[in-house]
Amino acid sequence: MNRRAFLLMVLFLLLCARLSARQANAAEWSDADLHRESAFLSLQIVDYLQTRHIAELCRDPGTWHEQNVILGNCPSAGSVDRYFLITTLLQVGVSNFLPADLRRDFQNVTIVVEVGAVSNNYSLGISAQF
Repeated sequence: MNRRAFLLMVLFLLLCARLSARQANAAEWSDADLHRESAFLSLQIVDYLQTRHIAELCRDPGTWHEQNVILGNCPSAGSVDRYFLITTLLQVGVSNFLPADLRRDFQNVTIVVEVGAVSNNYSLGISAQF
């Protein structure tokens, strides 16, 4: 994915998050909800960039491999793109339709999962490049 496509994807994801706050349980969205959603999306972008980096590196046998069982050991760039688009839309959609107390818990869990993935990747030397 080139830089322009990446930036368009980021803008699309941010727009999805903003629009989702206007739907379903939108009247119940607090500033804290929006901050958590923004934190998740920021982490998701870093995880996406790291996973794209792994997808490039794993082409050299015996070096790196992806640990996400859904993507497999050495996913294609297209598989990574589709996975992150779908999981981001699902996360934003689920957050949108949950009542406030469950939304908070759901967002917190997804943030913790993303922090774990991003931290693990950085500890292994995987950077977020684009």
